[in-house]
Amino acid sequence: MKNFNTVSTKYSKFITATLVGATTTIFTANTAFAQVLRGAGDGFVEPLLESYRQEYEKETGEKFKYTAVGSGGGIRFFINDSVDFAATTLIPSPIEINQMKDGALMLPTGGGSISVIYNLQEVSSTVQLSREKLAKIFTGEITNWQQVNPRFPNLEIQVVTCAKNCSTNFILTKYLNKITGGKILPSRNPEWSFPIFSELTDDSAIAGEVRRTDGAIGYVQTSVAMRENITIASLENKSGNYVQPTLAETRKALANVKFSSDFTTEDIQDPESGYPLVSLTWLLLPQRYDDPEVLAKTQKLLGWIFTQGQQLNQNLGYTKVPDEINKKAIAAIKNQLQVGSVAGVSGNNLKLNYIGNLYDNAPSNVRPIVNVNKLVDVSPQHWAYSALNDLAEQHQCLSGTSRNTFSGNRSLSRHEFAFMLHSCLWQIRLSLDDLRKNKIADEDDLAVVQRLQTEFSQELEQVSQRVDNLESKTATIQAQQFSTTTVLKGRVDFNAISGFGDRKAVPPGTNNAEKLTANPTFSGRASLTLDTSFTGKDKLQTQLVAGNINNLSSAITGTDMTRLIGATNTGNDVILGTIYYQFPVGDKGIIAIAPAADFPTRIFPALNPVSSISNFGAESPIYSFAFGSGAIGYYQFSDQLAAGISYLSLSGNDPSEGGLFGGQYTLLSQITYTPSDQLGIAFTYGNYYAPRPGSSLNVTGSKGSEFGQLPFGGDTPTSSNAFGLQLTYKITDKLVLGGWTSYFNTESQATANLNGVNFDAGANADIWSWAVTASLTDIAKSGSQLSFVFGMPPKVTSNDILQRQDQDTSLHFELSYRYPLTERINLTPGFLMITNPEHNNANDTIWVGLLRTSFSF
Repeated sequence: MKNFNTVSTKYSKFITATLVGATTTIFTANTAFAQVLRGAGDGFVEPLLESYRQEYEKETGEKFKYTAVGSGGGIRFFINDSVDFAATTLIPSPIEINQMKDGALMLPTGGGSISVIYNLQEVSSTVQLSREKLAKIFTGEITNWQQVNPRFPNLEIQVVTCAKNCSTNFILTKYLNKITGGKILPSRNPEWSFPIFSELTDDSAIAGEVRRTDGAIGYVQTSVAMRENITIASLENKSGNYVQPTLAETRKALANVKFSSDFTTEDIQDPESGYPLVSLTWLLLPQRYDDPEVLAKTQKLLGWIFTQGQQLNQNLGYTKVPDEINKKAIAAIKNQLQVGSVAGVSGNNLKLNYIGNLYDNAPSNVRPIVNVNKLVDVSPQHWAYSALNDLAEQHQCLSGTSRNTFSGNRSLSRHEFAFMLHSCLWQIRLSLDDLRKNKIADEDDLAVVQRLQTEFSQELEQVSQRVDNLESKTATIQAQQFSTTTVLKGRVDFNAISGFGDRKAVPPGTNNAEKLTANPTFSGRASLTLDTSFTGKDKLQTQLVAGNINNLSSAITGTDMTRLIGATNTGNDVILGTIYYQFPVGDKGIIAIAPAADFPTRIFPALNPVSSISNFGAESPIYSFAFGSGAIGYYQFSDQLAAGISYLSLSGNDPSEGGLFGGQYTLLSQITYTPSDQLGIAFTYGNYYAPRPGSSLNVTGSKGSEFGQLPFGGDTPTSSNAFGLQLTYKITDKLVLGGWTSYFNTESQATANLNGVNFDAGANADIWSWAVTASLTDIAKSGSQLSFVFGMPPKVTSNDILQRQDQDTSLHFELSYRYPLTERINLTPGFLMITNPEHNNANDTIWVGLLRTSFSF
């Protein structure tokens, strides 16, 4: 075939005109198509233009169509006369301006913003991102939410970006270029320097992915974020204020923009006040028209946009065009758009004072080849089959169609074939601008296109009508639908576990004669979690779990000090793990109601930076004696101060055990103080009661020694007032220290006899515990985490029953390393060592080794 670059100018025009005519037939199959104005370009302004389209048709009965292909794509379509107008957030380059043979008029339509959206299920307050933190997230220097704020959960940041050729990419990277000192280049196709979690093609898909993924962050046009009802971060502006992308803050950012006589502006990179991620949008129009009717329709549409249409801007979060500029735009529509040659216009009416590197060449809209053989054409022997096959392979024009619905065991109907032809010809039209790709190189191809149009003209017309009807029905459904979103998440853990030591541990005063036989085991755990949202901000979670993991508790080693976290053993039966409903209270509060298996640190920040393999290292014991049915509330009073309260009972579902308020319960409250992004402090108080702590939830939540868990035995009613102090300190973005101390003052609530010892109600015992933790992230690979725990498990330091007082001191040493093999597979080797188990120096040291492989989806 001939190279397209060698085709004469006359032949190039013939090709363009022929294929534009071909796609004309695709959409209407009659001459009326020429009178339906069509536009293409930026996705940033698509919500506004869609609102214009609906209202304009409602008020005038006339239609126009708009396709989002990116600012660069819109400009190229405009140059090639493939559209009647283009929408852009970019000022065309001088080279592009010189190619606009019918002149060009740029008219501003308004200003808008880009929202940074996120999903942190355990954080109720609005996330604030400083200029430094935002920059470091998008340079890969910050990878964990605790690096953003120490009171945030220990959760990897999952960055969701827009796929190639996005205006949101360009607006974001322009701003990042400014605040990173040039580390990130402005581009619609940025080369991110870190692994991204997901790359999607449109804002709604990005919002959906962020909503589904705990720990995710992304960016979308603000009207989309508002429509999807997803949480939006506050960003620090140049003045040091944290602001939301409200209409008022967008206005402030754009208030000082100065328009040139051709309606272009200086580039907006980092406004002094208001919301920083903003952009203006323009319509790009030819100044010379061959058809007076097209000119009349264009002027009518533009007149409506700059009068009635402007009233719609604010409803979608866009600013209106300033009144003075609006009047000049209306005058330009009347005076600068003409039939025939335009006086005073030499090629264009845009100035060539091009400011900065605003234009960034985008790749063509070509997608991967889809072999038509997969579709089982009208019949494989039919001439049209071969023709469409050739077009598909040459122009890569069938990607994105419903090709997978054709299994290969039947022929296509003519309407099915027409749909494929419809899709292919439209993609060819979208690729006309890219002259280097050798799309149509000889008249034979054009003849094939024309013959296919003629053969299937009736079906193409019907396809067009069905598409128009479908668009109308889709708009109605979107406006009236009740949307409930349910996301399925899963995790599977494979565990190789072994314990080492000479003999089983025993409490003080007991002979330790039984040999420790913690043989190596290989076991697993699986969980399926259904997260359902009714408003976009609430969550109904239902979790199913099954497993056969032995947690290496006292039954194996003689002490619960070796107990592992995440060790579920249901005998491989599927059980209900947890169920709760969580909803916001205003912008700063959150409440969760749970009939089963809830725990406070799902909402309360535990301020523990490590990812522990042990029960003791996972969190302070102050949280572990609160579990079951009940409710949790948490409120963020300010950036520095938050407080919460929870009431949970393990007998809440059993009236014979006292029910929600007459049996075992824990009332827990916490005040969290974060004076800076580096330091977090929490003070926690808990009140506990159990009529039989040995058969429900014991005093320390199965942590520490037997005496610490049951200071007065398992059948004596016991109460406790517990106090905890937790803190975390971020030394660097990768190294975070933590620590806690807890104190339990317990009291027997009845007279009892324990092992021949009588004691009255009111017997008292003191239990202490402490730990120091450290987390080092991104060692050897981004997303990895090295965790260290050193501390003393709960110990009875005094007891009115002297026989149940711990005499010595156990120490807990733990080291683990989580290594991400892929985004969804983690490998975690780890070990822990307990000296003087059960706080009894007559016991030998016990070691536990673990190798865990986790699969998540």
